[in-house]
Amino acid sequence: MGFANAKFPASAAFDVIDSVLSGSDAERKDAIKQANGVFAFTLKNKAGETESWHVDLKESGRVGTGVGKPTGMVSSPPPLFLFDLQNLPSYRLVLGPMHRWIGGKRIEANSWQKVTLLLSEEDFGKLVDGSANPQRLFMSGKLKIKGDIMKATKLDPIMKKAKSKANL
Repeated sequence: MGFANAKFPASAAFDVIDSVLSGSDAERKDAIKQANGVFAFTLKNKAGETESWHVDLKESGRVGTGVGKPTGMVSSPPPLFLFDLQNLPSYRLVLGPMHRWIGGKRIEANSWQKVTLLLSEEDFGKLVDGSANPQRLFMSGKLKIKGDIMKATKLDPIMKKAKSKANL
């Protein structure tokens, strides 16, 4: 399955990233071990349209369209667990498809090991080909990151492999 979108020329990089991840089982497992997260990319083209892709380096080691399924979530219908402990207030734990409740506190699905990078399609192309520095893009406001900023740095090795494969 190709991930390139004609409206987003730099999106062809997702095909290269997917081919790097599917090329060797050992390399895929190593990338998953190093990154341990789902990385979503939301790109904006010159026409102002947005499109998203994700790189799952938490479970499957594959690329997909959209922002990706939150990891650690369970499917519908949500089971309900009610714990009544003697001499203590009761707690409920609901595991749902898009959120979790633990002891009355809601935990959003997007907080589960996912990093979302928002940038222009042009800057993404420069990021992949190595002509742009991710830290400079971030500091200049051209790259916005939602989620764990430090986890976003774990993408660097896979991007370098994709760049070297694209140059062959």
